[in-house]
This record gives sequence, C-alpha cells and structure tokens, in this order.
Amino acid sequence: MIREQASVLRCETGRVWVAPKSVADCERCARGQGCGGGVLGRLVGDRLHEVEVDPNGHELAVGDRVVLGLSEPVLLKASLAAYMLPLACLFAGALLGRTLAPGEGDGAELLGAAGGLALGIMLARKLAGPARRASAWQPKVVARLEADETPEGLSCG
Repeated sequence: MIREQASVLRCETGRVWVAPKSVADCERCARGQGCGGGVLGRLVGDRLHEVEVDPNGHELAVGDRVVLGLSEPVLLKASLAAYMLPLACLFAGALLGRTLAPGEGDGAELLGAAGGLALGIMLARKLAGPARRASAWQPKVVARLEADETPEGLSCG
C-alpha cells in the first residue's frame, strides 16, 4: 500500500477533504538532497491543494494529521490509464497518418499523432470519471497521527 501524510481541511458526513503533505515540507527534498521531489515541486508548483478521501471509520476534525493509503494495483491501473492510453493513441495516430498519406512526409504523421494524443486524453478522462467515484479507487485514511508522531516508512531521504 502506498502511504502519504495529509492534513484534514474540512469534514462532512462520511467524507473528508485533506491537503497532502507538500514536498516543500521535507527539508531534504527542498534542498535537492532527497528523492528529487523538491526540484519537481518547484518546477510544477503545488497544484494539488485538496483531495476528497474516505475517513474509513476514523473520527477526524479539521487540523488533524492523517496517513492516507492507496493500494498499488489501483495506482498502477490509474497510471496506465493516464499515461499509456494517450501514448498508445499517439503512436496509433502517427501510424494512421503515415498510412493514409504516405507521400506527405512527416506532416501527416505529426497531425495523426496530435489527433491520436487528443483522442487518448479524451478516452482517459472518460474512463477516469466512473473510477473517481468508485470507493476502491479512493484514498482511505489508514491512521490518525498525534501532533508529534511521524509514522514509520514516511520519512524523507
């Protein structure tokens, strides 16, 4: 199971919204001496501000620190849908462009690749819609942390 720390932002009946721990929160990553997340975080910024999660039976309040869990197979399937489907469609589009207009050179391949990529992204988004609402695909709260507690296996570096 993939685990990550987060802070509770708001609560409603049976649902909780959390802010995942930022790579800026890790001193080693922020200095570029950790896993590289700090460098990547500076390049793309903190785009993920809040996530809806299943409280999984935990009594939580705003400000609580929690550990979220997501199973590896779910993460793998989501990664395949988000990355491999658009990539496969990109290559298929390029091949189709080359097949339908062999004398046009790279232009037909580029147009086919762009069209295939756009189609792949739309398909991935369409597939992700029902999955986002399925409870098996949702991160779950696996533990509530005390103020000074750092769970084993979640330290940076």
